[in-house]
Amino acid sequence: MGLVAEKTCIKCCASFPATHDYFNRNNAKKDGLTAQCKPCRQALSKEQYAKHGEKYLERIREKNAPIKLKKALCKARQPIVCNKCKTEYPTKEGYFYHKKSGGFMSPCIQCYVSNTHKRYVENKEKINDSRREKLRTDPSAREVKRISDANSYIKHKERRLAKNAEYRARPEIRSRNSQYFKNLRNKPGFVEQKKEYLQSYHAERIRNPKIAEQQRIKSNEYWRNNREKYNAHVRNRRARLRQSEGFHTVEDIQKKITGSGVQMLLVQL
Repeated sequence: MGLVAEKTCIKCCASFPATHDYFNRNNAKKDGLTAQCKPCRQALSKEQYAKHGEKYLERIREKNAPIKLKKALCKARQPIVCNKCKTEYPTKEGYFYHKKSGGFMSPCIQCYVSNTHKRYVENKEKINDSRREKLRTDPSAREVKRISDANSYIKHKERRLAKNAEYRARPEIRSRNSQYFKNLRNKPGFVEQKKEYLQSYHAERIRNPKIAEQQRIKSNEYWRNNREKYNAHVRNRRARLRQSEGFHTVEDIQKKITGSGVQMLLVQL
């Protein structure tokens, strides 16, 4: 058996037998071995991955994303059985939630919603405390919640306004609110404090030309669409300043006009 030639690593300058046990393959070299020994190449690979690991992973994800999406779409067109309720669905599309990677979650939508609700009921206090703590300490979480609430209000605006109007129209709610505001107006110093606050608030808004223009357009539009209501409010206010008793609404004026018109028509007949 002949002697095995030795090879020196250019990194650690140590000599090892020129075999595949100590050096990796490299067909571009004359001897078919890398210039660095295996321990040095491993250390270099770890160092490079620590610096550029995320970049490497991002390239791999971009390369594999179309393949994963294609496979997910192929599977989505096939009949599938939910692993929770064992219900068979014709496809995944429309019956399973999407993943961010492009695939589908394993439980169906009904099972996912029911499990989520069950988990929330069992850990309600813990989950709410965690959410409140995150909103209190994380500004980005507060911004995300603000945007989410704004989008939700825009999406369900008509339904929310109708529900709020129906709630305020209840007799017990109307009487409770009326009594609350009466007690509030009789509270010492409340009227003066509210007046000062409103004056400072409107003065601050008027300093901004954009907000002042928007407020002017909004006021003019409200006056054009609710002229009778506005006039009734002005008349009631003047009556209160003169310490006169009673008040009237737009409906009262309309009933009065309608009644007088009917009486005049009967007289003519």
